[in-house]
Amino acid sequence: MKNRTGIILIIVFAVVFLVTSVLFKVFGISGILAQFTGTLLGTIITAIVTVLLLGVQTNKEISHDRDVGVFEKKQEVYHKFIEALESITQDGKVNIPSEDNSDKTDELQHLIYQLGFVQMHASKGLAEEITRCVGDLLSTLSLMQNGSGQKRNELYSQLAEYVFKIVSLLKDDLYNSQKKSKVTDDMFKPVSKSEFNSAIRATGAFDDELLSENGRVDTLTNFLENLTICLHETTKKQVSQCYRLEDKNDSNWIARNYLAFKTDRWAQIKVSLSEDMTLAFVFDPNGWINVKFCTDFSLKRENVEFEKRYNALSPKDQAINFIEISDNGYKSFARLSDDGKRLFVQNYVSNILAKIETVTKQEENSENAGM
Repeated sequence: MKNRTGIILIIVFAVVFLVTSVLFKVFGISGILAQFTGTLLGTIITAIVTVLLLGVQTNKEISHDRDVGVFEKKQEVYHKFIEALESITQDGKVNIPSEDNSDKTDELQHLIYQLGFVQMHASKGLAEEITRCVGDLLSTLSLMQNGSGQKRNELYSQLAEYVFKIVSLLKDDLYNSQKKSKVTDDMFKPVSKSEFNSAIRATGAFDDELLSENGRVDTLTNFLENLTICLHETTKKQVSQCYRLEDKNDSNWIARNYLAFKTDRWAQIKVSLSEDMTLAFVFDPNGWINVKFCTDFSLKRENVEFEKRYNALSPKDQAINFIEISDNGYKSFARLSDDGKRLFVQNYVSNILAKIETVTKQEENSENAGM
């Protein structure tokens, strides 16, 4: 009733306004018709444009809501797939019921369904790649469970490689397809195998392999090579390697022979710092690295004068014993990554050369003060 009254009042006031405008010649009849027609057309055009804009905006919102819903569901499925993969492989194998044990959970069937969920949201190419990675992962688990000639850290490294690759593929499908944000290819690269190897070595979980014969040879070879390279780069001089006073340029050969012989184990890395000073890193029969100063390349001609001058040098403070491999210094060095080993040797050499330079400057200052 109130609405009807309101409409009647609007019509009455509109008629009164028109009649008054004509009587008092505010508008002419023709002017009113023209303005009325223009207003009507403007209103119609405005209504049409508004409807079109609202339609476009509505479609965008519907599309956005659908994309967000698909993304969230895909994210949920992918996360559950990784969780299910971890749960299935937690015991190192995929359980399959048999006649002897029919109550065993059929983990293979569960895995098949999980791969099916992934295929609902992934492209054919991605689904096939994920399936291949899962197959490689299960093969690695089988080798870990049944034993193989490979080292356990290598098998764990392979396992990590396949897991990280699966995660990388799923992550790429989730986020790289969303071009609304700035993404780069580096964001979807899996963690490298070498980085993972460094991480598991640092735990000490594979010290038995590091302490094996081959592990010791590899560790000493790495130290000799890094020491030779570091000395050459630092002094810009030719570096000589020696085993039992016989010059050799093969670090692996020196390492293998040095560790193999029980007596008379002598290995040296030598560089001439000046005309009258040769610095030698001597690996003695007890396994320690000793800093020696020689007048020539023979251990029999050690320069006692230099030994006394630089007696502040105490290599055992930071040296590694490659014979007594239970030494913490050896283990710490062996667990390092390749970059970590390189940095260790650089710091080791830099510290010794810095001490030599300090003593030399002190002597020069004393001589100048005496003059």
